[in-house]
Amino acid sequence: IIAGLGATAIIVRTRALTIMSMPFMDAARVAGGGSRHLIATHLMPHLVPVAALSVLVGVSGAIIADGFVSFLGFTDTRHNWGSIVFWAMSLPPANREGVPWEALLAGAGSIAAFSGAWYLIGLGVRDAADPFRSR
Repeated sequence: IIAGLGATAIIVRTRALTIMSMPFMDAARVAGGGSRHLIATHLMPHLVPVAALSVLVGVSGAIIADGFVSFLGFTDTRHNWGSIVFWAMSLPPANREGVPWEALLAGAGSIAAFSGAWYLIGLGVRDAADPFRSR
């Protein structure tokens, strides 16, 4: 968790520094807004979409990495899409020769669809929480 949040923290910090230097933040300070008001009202609405997208794309990457590690056989879990592909490639087919394409396509397709769904969820959260989106 600590190593995985490093990139997200850098992205969110960079975005926060960019927002803090914008003219509307200076105007809010001049108007008498305190630090809590600036953070809650002006900064957080701009950071939530970026943070949500970054975290959900990280989830998609973790799903792909888990499937790849399982495919290589470096895990003990047997109930995994990567393990399905690993066992399909390791065990010979019972009734025919060649590659069992149905097992390969089922595992690889499931990994791709599931990680793609998480990516699309991240885009949806970003679009729903974006303060600049026209409503």
